[in-house]
Amino acid sequence: MPLKRQIKTRTIRQLYEISNLGEKKNTKILTPKWLKIDAVSEHRVDAKDFREELKIEEGEKLVFNIWVASKTPKDDTKDWKRIGVITLDTSVTSLSCDTRLHFHHPKWREE
Repeated sequence: MPLKRQIKTRTIRQLYEISNLGEKKNTKILTPKWLKIDAVSEHRVDAKDFREELKIEEGEKLVFNIWVASKTPKDDTKDWKRIGVITLDTSVTSLSCDTRLHFHHPKWREE
């Protein structure tokens, strides 16, 4: 991959792999351009270690909305559509995970 392409895409992850989950090979799939995950609760934790923000006490939950958008109207706002939620009800943070966690980077598609 040329250096110019790497600079263009290093902060962007395409979503086509998620859109294609469970679909037959030649099925026409519409993949959103943007994905946003935000917390339902206004509760904020200002900790030095981000794992503290994900700690869940007994009986508590962390809930996040999942949003997608494909179009940007003329006023530069995105047309967000809520497609689901992520609910965490158990803490699963650990130092080991931080040193072994890997994020897959799919091959860039132009279409």
